[in-house]
Order: sequence, then structure tokens, then C-alpha cells
Amino acid sequence: MAHLGTLRDYEFATEAADIRGSRLYGKDNEKLGTIEDVIFDHPTGEIRYVVVVADGWMDNRRFLVPGNSISPAAENRDDFYAPLTKEQVKRLPDYDEKLLQRDEDWAEYESKYNLAWEVSPVMHIKGTDRVLIPPHEMEESMDSSDVASSADRQDTGTAELRSPVGTPASQASAKTSSAVRERWQNFEDALRNNREEILARCGVCYPKAEREREVA
Repeated sequence: MAHLGTLRDYEFATEAADIRGSRLYGKDNEKLGTIEDVIFDHPTGEIRYVVVVADGWMDNRRFLVPGNSISPAAENRDDFYAPLTKEQVKRLPDYDEKLLQRDEDWAEYESKYNLAWEVSPVMHIKGTDRVLIPPHEMEESMDSSDVASSADRQDTGTAELRSPVGTPASQASAKTSSAVRERWQNFEDALRNNREEILARCGVCYPKAEREREVA
């Protein structure tokens, strides 16, 4: 089983490389919460989930959103969007960082999490352009129909990223999909570039360092 962990209080050299603190919006421009952290694969640096705090509702509890369901919000490129409603979020199991400390606990949590996506016809409707794909079935990239529907729904909100009037649809879609992933990719690159320093703070990778921090 891949070892997963979070950034916790790790700080990047520049704020531009960090998405934590960004707001996450859902369908109908509902604010779902604030991105607090990410869960990533320590060996590869791949982001699996975004940890979101439901600030202002649902008792401010934390929930997870699969990394490759995230895209920049239409109104502000510093915010993000996920194809979810608050009602759908309520069906997800509560997240606690302690679950990552034991493989058995995390496996049990992911089983419940995946089930929440599968059992609800609202959250997982196959054959439509609004499919919410369970995390264990996600592919590395969207197919052409997903890119087109994403381009129709999203606008990065910055003039330099908009396609000029008259741009062929295929080119506009390619430009939009590229812009949609740009900020996320920069963050993931920063995470990978600093991975060794981040892992040095991990209690599983370096248990001695964790004990020293607890004593201090």
C-alpha cells in the first residue's frame, strides 16, 4: 500500500506555489469550504485528495475531494471548483488526519469513501457529462468529452487566458484545459521539488524526528 501523508504546517518558499487557503466552490457557485491541506503519495508526490474545511456550515468539519476533480473557479483563478453540491458533501464520511497513521484505518476509511460515491445515484451517474467518478476509478487525464464540457462550464477569469473571438472550438478547448491545470500543476511541481524536505517531517518516514518535535 502506498504511503500517504499531508503537508501539515510545511511552508513553501513562495506563496505562489501554495493552494492552501484557497476557497473551494461547488455547483451553482456554492462555497464548499477552504482548502486546508492535501494528501499525497510520498514515493511519487502525486496528490490524491484535497482536504477541505467546511467553514461556516456542517460544524466546520473536514472532508476530502479527489485531486483530479479540482479545477480553477470561474470567478477567480485563485479559487477552485469541484462538481459537488453541499448535499453531496454531507454524504461523505468525516475525515481525520489520524486515519493516515495506520494502513488499516486508512483502508477502512477509503472503503467507506468510495462507497459513498457508488451507492448514491446523484453522486455517480454514468453516461452523463456531469459524472462524479469514484477516486478508485479515476484516470490520469480527462477524455475529449470531459475537456469540452469543462471548457463550456469554466472560465479562468483572466483576460490573458481567454481565447480570442473566432478561435476554432478545438483550439479554444485545448487552451482552456491547459489553463485549467496550470496552477494545480505548479503546486504539484513545487511539492515534488521539495519532497525530500517535506518527508523529513513525516513521523512514519522519520519517526525519530517526530518524537523530537513532540518533546520540543
